[in-house]
Amino acid sequence: MSTNNSTSRFANNIVSISNKNEKLGDIKSVSLPAVKTCNPLAPCFKYCYAKKLAAYRSNVGKSYENNLNVLDSDRDAYFTQIKAISFMERVFRYHISGDVPDEDYFRRMIRLAEEVPTCTFFTYTKQFTIVNNVISERKATKKRALPKNLIILFSGWGKDFRPDNPHKLRVAEVVFKGETKPDAWFQCPEQIDSKKQWKCTDCFIHQTGCFDTRIKTIAFLQH
Repeated sequence: MSTNNSTSRFANNIVSISNKNEKLGDIKSVSLPAVKTCNPLAPCFKYCYAKKLAAYRSNVGKSYENNLNVLDSDRDAYFTQIKAISFMERVFRYHISGDVPDEDYFRRMIRLAEEVPTCTFFTYTKQFTIVNNVISERKATKKRALPKNLIILFSGWGKDFRPDNPHKLRVAEVVFKGETKPDAWFQCPEQIDSKKQWKCTDCFIHQTGCFDTRIKTIAFLQH
């Protein structure tokens, strides 16, 4: 016999939450399939490490596809599970793989951050139009552009793919192989730690890098 209660809904719509990875440290995260949810104009598809990882490790690819299936079938269940996890965390990452698929999704990210002010949420995105539209919508109704605990970094990709950035969000930039990082850009500490011990967790603890709003441009070496 079928039921419509929330427990049975979630039992059939389990979101895959990653507990940690080599870069993030102990920060939990949720991901979606690369390319399918990304800006179709993004030029980074052929270099995409998330796409390669999903193809190389089938269990990882299946978890990304599972999350997209949950999102498509029961968006409330998707975000309710993220919310339940974030109540127990100090920091949470969206989209090691994938990106913000639409404006409703981004509105829900904002709403969740407002509902769980004890957790800091962060992500990088190339979905400039989606983010800009929602922020403009909020400003038109005299709302704060983004909650303080939701960190959004626009992700550039060289001189030919520049963020449309009317709201002056912070930017993550790629330093391509053979190029020199401009002095004004802050280098991601995890990428230059010779001992390979520094993680995103450390940046959060020390409130530097992505978590320091005074840093306007963060550099990531191409990999």
